[in-house]
Amino acid sequence: MANIESTILQNKFMPIDKTSLSEEIAGQIMSLVSSGDLMPGQKLPSERELCLRFGVGRSSLREALRCLTIVGVLETRVGEGTFLAMNRDKFIGKVLEWRVATERKNVENLMKVRLALETETASNAAKVSASPGASEIAYNEHVLILNAIRARDPESAKALMRDHIGKALKRYVEVNSSAGTSK
Repeated sequence: MANIESTILQNKFMPIDKTSLSEEIAGQIMSLVSSGDLMPGQKLPSERELCLRFGVGRSSLREALRCLTIVGVLETRVGEGTFLAMNRDKFIGKVLEWRVATERKNVENLMKVRLALETETASNAAKVSASPGASEIAYNEHVLILNAIRARDPESAKALMRDHIGKALKRYVEVNSSAGTSK
C-alpha cells in the first residue's frame, strides 16, 4: 500500500521551471506598471542604476528591456533613456496579434465570447428605446467601419471600432442612468 501511495505521490510532484534573470526583471517592471507605480511616459532609471537595484548584470537587464520594448511596454529613445510607452494599445495589439498567430483554439474561444457578447448587445439595443436617432447613429458608425475594412485601412477600422464601442457604451450608460436602472 505504501508503494502505491508513494508512486501516486511521485506523479503529483512536477519539475519547477527555472526563470531567467531577464524574465524576473521584466516581471518586476510589469508589476510596477500594473500597480500604477510606473506611469505611461515615465522615464526609468539608467541602466547602471537598474543593474544595481536588481542586482544583475547589464546583459540580463538589456535582454529584459529589449523584450519589453519589442512587445510595446517600453520605448527606448536614443540619448534620452528608456520610458514606459505612452501608447498602451500597441502592447495589447502585439499580445493579441501573437496570441491569434500562435493559438488557433484561443481564437475560437474568443469568437465564442464575442458571439455571446455581441448577440446580447444587439438584443439589448432592440429592447431599449434609446435616444431618438440612436439606431441611425449606430448604423452610420457601422457603415464607416465597413468602409474602412473595404478600403483595407486597418488603422482607420481599429480607430472607428474603438470610437463606436466607446460611444455605444456612453449611450448605454446615459439611457440606463436616465431610466434609473444603471448599477
